[in-house]
Amino acid sequence: MIDSSSITETTIFDMMLSDGTAIPVEVEFQYISDDPWAVRLSFHVGRDETIVWTVARTLLASGLHTSAGEGEVRIRPVEGDSKVVVALCSPSGQAEFVTDADQLGEFVDATYRVVSSTQAQAIVDAEFDSRRWLDVGDN
Repeated sequence: MIDSSSITETTIFDMMLSDGTAIPVEVEFQYISDDPWAVRLSFHVGRDETIVWTVARTLLASGLHTSAGEGEVRIRPVEGDSKVVVALCSPSGQAEFVTDADQLGEFVDATYRVVSSTQAQAIVDAEFDSRRWLDVGDN
């Protein structure tokens, strides 16, 4: 679904277990133009459980072509295949997922059609300026 300010798409990521078994997990991508640098990934891991990660849109874009990210979120293409690996690490555990690079790429491209990099920077700058003016008024 695409409208003037958001994009939402649902796909399947394969969660890779240490023995090589893949468990399908439904993941919802959400991009909202009010937060132009971020993409929210909602992992539906149980009947009533959702785990949400917010990642940089540029990290997703970079990870389609080369290894990207440090620490908690890392993304890399699978050589010779149209797949990407999304590795997530938190104090409560870590998980590695494989998903379709073309579908992820189409989603990322759609976010840039809604808000370009230049427009994203303008949104952030305007928000910063408005907060600065509000802070001046409080003094």
